[in-house]
Amino acid sequence: MAGEEVWLTVPEIARRFRISTRTAYRWANSGRGLRVLRTGPTGRGIRVHRGDLERMERESRQWGTGSWTTA
Repeated sequence: MAGEEVWLTVPEIARRFRISTRTAYRWANSGRGLRVLRTGPTGRGIRVHRGDLERMERESRQWGTGSWTTA
């Protein structure tokens, strides 16, 4: 649906980008301009906005650095 906001869980990010869940947590906590939604009663659950991850991937490919996979 157009305009729908999609938030990905850490395991979803790891599968989609073929990275470890540890790396996905690092991305979420890195302060790299990713919108992070904390969930659950303690706020320990994390979801990251899909659009931000796609932007990060596009920018990396544009510059040809591939550095988007490291924190």
